[in-house]
Amino acid sequence: MRAVRALALVVTLVLVTACSAIPNLDEVRVHVDNETDIPIAVYIDGVWRGTDEPGATIVVPLGDGLPPITIEARSASGAVLATLDVPLGPVKALRDREGDAWGEEIAVPCGLIRITVGELGPTEAHAPAEAVPEGPCP
Repeated sequence: MRAVRALALVVTLVLVTACSAIPNLDEVRVHVDNETDIPIAVYIDGVWRGTDEPGATIVVPLGDGLPPITIEARSASGAVLATLDVPLGPVKALRDREGDAWGEEIAVPCGLIRITVGELGPTEAHAPAEAVPEGPCP
């Protein structure tokens, strides 16, 4: 009976550890460049982290969620304009300072949104976004 309890305790500890957040993610920064003509709200895993004005860049901590981590840029109406999902591998590498930046440039009708997790090197850039017809953002 003691062996069963001990095994149950070990299994519980393993599950809690595996399902808990990755420590030190607040040290990893998310940069959102707003090259649109409207303010955008930045959400990480559904939690509002700040509002980015047109032509500005906002920098917020990645947070302490469990990967994959979802970063969204939303318009004032709540419409999701851009989404970036960051899987476990890049999150751990960025936290441990062993990985490159992770990100994407997203074209929207009212401009561009660039989301970067970590830091791009001086000669690095995101691949250009696919063009979309110009117009108002929802």
